[in-house]
Amino acid sequence: MNLHRVDLVSLSLFSLVARTGSISKGAALAALAVGAASKRLSDLEHSLGTTLLERHSRGVTLTAAGLALQQHAH
Repeated sequence: MNLHRVDLVSLSLFSLVARTGSISKGAALAALAVGAASKRLSDLEHSLGTTLLERHSRGVTLTAAGLALQQHAH
């Protein structure tokens, strides 16, 4: 795990996506393009060495690791 690569914008974005259940809605609230938001989330998962979100055609759900991160983010 490389916490030096984890930034507050990505953590805030993750929190928004977790709350809304949607990358596009979270991106809109964070004033980011969907592609940029998706890349940030993928980079965050890579930095932490785990999958945080299960991506579906109608949104996202949190993995166990995603739930743990969400609890610590609040």
